[in-house]
Amino acid sequence: MTRLKENSGGDDSILTSTITMTWAVSATNPQFTFSNHQYRKLEEVTIICACFSICAAFLVLSMYCYLLKYHPTDANRVSLHCVIFSIILSTLSQALNLAALRSDIEIGFCHAFRVMDNLFTLTSSCLLAMVGVYLLLLFHFDIHSWPCRPEFILMPIAIVYAFFGNIRSYLFDDTPDEFRAIYLEIPHLCWYNQ
Repeated sequence: MTRLKENSGGDDSILTSTITMTWAVSATNPQFTFSNHQYRKLEEVTIICACFSICAAFLVLSMYCYLLKYHPTDANRVSLHCVIFSIILSTLSQALNLAALRSDIEIGFCHAFRVMDNLFTLTSSCLLAMVGVYLLLLFHFDIHSWPCRPEFILMPIAIVYAFFGNIRSYLFDDTPDEFRAIYLEIPHLCWYNQ
């Protein structure tokens, strides 16, 4: 279906060659092809954004630790617990992204990265949605009594939802052929093929 031609480049980046693609007549033309230089810029932006995200997360987590130590009653809120857990999962997801930038697609980390990154991303979003659900139940429907701490119910629901939301991608790689043509397949990069 595809044929890759490599033209040697002069620098020692992770992509030391410019990869061009020639598609069979029946295949769809790739929509997101870019040059080696543009790919390196995409990597740089990913690294910068991930570092900003991790630094901001550590700042928020340190403020939460301060609250736990000096104002424990203010830190003991259901919505705050869900947000902090969401930040922790988001930080792990960003750390995995940084590690995957320099990982080979053939190693076991790459498969684990695909599974964990999807799970962390969806669980983090679900936890933030659970904050909204909790506040809606609390203020609009006046539900104040729970059988246990609400986060002991809301957090497992978010994790189960994220697992079932990703279960098809865990079991099958059934991407249609026409969608495989959307991205340039670089066989040695774990992060790009995620």
